[in-house]
Amino acid sequence: MGILSSEKYDNIQKMRQPNRIKSNAILLNGSEIDTLTNHEWSMICRDYTEIVLSRSAPHHKLRCVKEFQSIGSSVLMAGDGANDVPALKTANLSVAMGSGNRIAADI
Repeated sequence: MGILSSEKYDNIQKMRQPNRIKSNAILLNGSEIDTLTNHEWSMICRDYTEIVLSRSAPHHKLRCVKEFQSIGSSVLMAGDGANDVPALKTANLSVAMGSGNRIAADI
């Protein structure tokens, strides 16, 4: 999946800077998700309206969906494969593309 946007994305290093000028979006990769503290999850869920994941495993995607839902947010999950099914199933609204749509429809 590709995302084309003129939005400026933060990354984990920028988010951790104390006097940053924050944007509305953050780009996280799977290995970074494993290092996030509860305080950082709180910052991400509070400060960002958009999270973009890269190189993430199914449990990373599911964790992100659950973290946003835990603060009362509604989550849209878009996925294109079988590894997206846990997050697609948990999200408030799911969009399954490609081969993932048949698998997601069966759950």
